[in-house]
Amino acid sequence: MRRSPVLLGAAAAVVVALASLGTGCSAVETTPPRSSCSWGTFDLRGGDEPLGSSDALVGAFDDAAGRRVDSTTVGEVAASAGWSAGWDRVIYLNDLTTDATLTRKAGDDVHLDCFTGLPRGSGNSDLPGSGVTVFMTEGRPVQAVWWNDLNPSLRFGNFLLPDTPIGYDANTGAMREK
Repeated sequence: MRRSPVLLGAAAAVVVALASLGTGCSAVETTPPRSSCSWGTFDLRGGDEPLGSSDALVGAFDDAAGRRVDSTTVGEVAASAGWSAGWDRVIYLNDLTTDATLTRKAGDDVHLDCFTGLPRGSGNSDLPGSGVTVFMTEGRPVQAVWWNDLNPSLRFGNFLLPDTPIGYDANTGAMREK
């Protein structure tokens, strides 16, 4: 049985194309699966307040901003709200937080999938969504404080420590890292 050289050439081209696809796929980098968080998951909307009242803390920052306090620390404002000192870092999460920024803020063992109840967008692209500050100790979340005001009285970048100096910022009307 004689086969057409055109058909044999076409079949060879298909085999070569499929083989190159197979090797091309193996060269694609994939992100290795991440192990679950060593401490499990933390419900940001759980409402537990082991450090102190979230409302009292928000009120203390509102008061400091209202009085235009020039210089204090995050820990001093938290203490004025009656909070315990059982935290060593504060991170801020909102609907735009990515896993990469969270890891930079909180450490290698903290990923978005470590949290439930993450902030959602406002549904209006002109308005910011709500945000949450997460008070942590030794890389583990302890308490979440939600800032539902469109202009929260505490604003910061990556993270804050208890001794981080903050002061009133007239441009934002909030307490900010100095």
